[in-house]
Amino acid sequence: MSLNIFAEPLLFTIVGLVGDVCYVIAYCGVQLFGMRPQDRWYFWLNVVGPLCILFSLLDAFNMASAIAQSVWFLLTLVSGIRAFLVRRRERRLSPLSFADQGQTEVN
Repeated sequence: MSLNIFAEPLLFTIVGLVGDVCYVIAYCGVQLFGMRPQDRWYFWLNVVGPLCILFSLLDAFNMASAIAQSVWFLLTLVSGIRAFLVRRRERRLSPLSFADQGQTEVN
């Protein structure tokens, strides 16, 4: 079943390939180039990747792939929100000095 009411089938293929490239860049970035999973680029690559692939599935739907991409996207969102909250909490605590915390600095 094809739902290509939006565009030409070639567009679905190109967008799906963009999603694949996002996955490969994120993976290679971590494995080969020192990208950290906490980096914003890693987050955005893992958001754009599954969204592009989900869009491409509108042309040639595959339930297993749709589930895998949806789970990947949701896990990325949960991880991103968690990382954002941790960073926000660290920023709130970082300006405090030892004196503000009732402690003395040890030399």
